[in-house]
Amino acid sequence: MPNKTQAPLLQVKNLKVQFPISSGAFFKRTKKYVHAVEDISLELREGKTLAVVGESGSGKTSLGMAIMRLIPVSSGEIILDGDNLLSLNNEELRLKRKMFQIIFQDPYASLNPRQRVGEAVAEPIRRLGMDASQIEPIEEIFSLVGLRPDQMHLFPHQFSGGQRQRIAIARSISTRPKLIVCDEPVSALDVAIQAQILNLLKRLQRKLKLSYIFISHDLSVVRHISDEVIVMYLGKIVERASRLKLFTKPKHPYTHTLLMSSPSMALRKNERQSKKFILKGDPPSPIDLPKGCAFAARCMYAKEHCFKERPLLENVEANHKVACFYPL
Repeated sequence: MPNKTQAPLLQVKNLKVQFPISSGAFFKRTKKYVHAVEDISLELREGKTLAVVGESGSGKTSLGMAIMRLIPVSSGEIILDGDNLLSLNNEELRLKRKMFQIIFQDPYASLNPRQRVGEAVAEPIRRLGMDASQIEPIEEIFSLVGLRPDQMHLFPHQFSGGQRQRIAIARSISTRPKLIVCDEPVSALDVAIQAQILNLLKRLQRKLKLSYIFISHDLSVVRHISDEVIVMYLGKIVERASRLKLFTKPKHPYTHTLLMSSPSMALRKNERQSKKFILKGDPPSPIDLPKGCAFAARCMYAKEHCFKERPLLENVEANHKVACFYPL
């Protein structure tokens, strides 16, 4: 049984990511910001998977990239294994990177076509200056992800999409990390191959005690792999719950609508067929955020004060948080 007093592997506190843009004529330019991630806090324990879901533009990928320190962070804290990644200098961050890696969405674009795949897997080890006693032999890493060691000398174009993603996974585990950010790692693959890659990720998690932040828009994939789920809308978390609670008793109208819009995830067939669960309109602009609840204009339950005040993310049940004045 896990030790509940053990500190989380990852703590994100009040994280904000804002991208500056300019608008207006050249001589009257005003600086505005795209609010990609707005005041997000979360925790992740060792060996667990936290899934991040939401429609396009909700801030899922920006959150993952910020945690990886691949994009600038406006404010907040990212504490990994006791160290605040935002307070480290370049050299300290480089040395810390062996603890956290990323798997990108597109296995075709994430590998250098001119680099042999064995070299691609070994590159993070070389760049971080790790010695042989700190790592598994590259041949063993290939075997761990279901590839033959004799394939190390081939180039990416000689592999299928699923095999390329296995190579990307091999590269991500080569430094023995504790945390891996998975940015929609199966969305570019066929359904049959998706299942193989998901099973591989779960097997590696058990064997290597990995923790995942799993970003996806596919709820059936999230249901298969996650322990906890956070739902994002316009850069904010609107609901966080265990996998079981979120998929059986969603509390936020947006979460409920997401489930109803997915045929494989619908709670009841007659509800799925009802037009009332079709989202109308577009999300508000991430540049000019609304004063009240960001979902209010698309929500069938919204009342007047929903447009004037932002709901806080609060517990409605044990380990189930919702940012809504009228949770379901």
